[in-house]
Amino acid sequence: MEILAIDAGFGFTKATNGNRSILFKSLLGEATDIQFKGGILAEGLPDENIQIEIEGQSYFIGEMAERQSNVRSFTLDPAQFFESHLKPLTLAAVARLVGSSVPVRLVTGLPIGYLRDYSDRVIKALQGEHTIVLTSLAGKREEKTLVINEVKVIPEPFGSLFNLIMNDLGEQGDKRYANEKIGIIDIGFKTADFTITDRMRCPCLPR
Repeated sequence: MEILAIDAGFGFTKATNGNRSILFKSLLGEATDIQFKGGILAEGLPDENIQIEIEGQSYFIGEMAERQSNVRSFTLDPAQFFESHLKPLTLAAVARLVGSSVPVRLVTGLPIGYLRDYSDRVIKALQGEHTIVLTSLAGKREEKTLVINEVKVIPEPFGSLFNLIMNDLGEQGDKRYANEKIGIIDIGFKTADFTITDRMRCPCLPR
């Protein structure tokens, strides 16, 4: 079982499994034939050359889309983002961090204002088995089955709080923050979240 933390944001998609972290621009592009491969063009870093096929649709993602796609898609509209961008961006990150058929528990966040409207949509889009194909810059295709057993959606500002409270092993380290009233400000690419926790109780969370 792998536990992944992924933040598919309007500007960048960030992900980690605790040992490795990746980051790429939240940019989708139409996958096209690349005329020059190898030779005078260096392979570059793997996370800069992401091509993923999902449900018969092939995408260039991040730097690859910026360099190679004639048609690119970037959005700040939440409805469009969760409808068409969330799944390919998130699965591209998952595919980089886990092997085929490895069970995954995924933790992700949403701005407080989006929790009510989009939490269920995020879970429905990501939870389950997904068959994807990764294509290297050299044209080698690799089919993988991504098995996401559970998706946990939390308010984004809580990531900052957990970082203060927990150590690198995921255990509670500094108990002081867990017993105090704390204000949290999270400035994102398009959103700004403000909340207060009182001994880990937050009005933004369902009771």
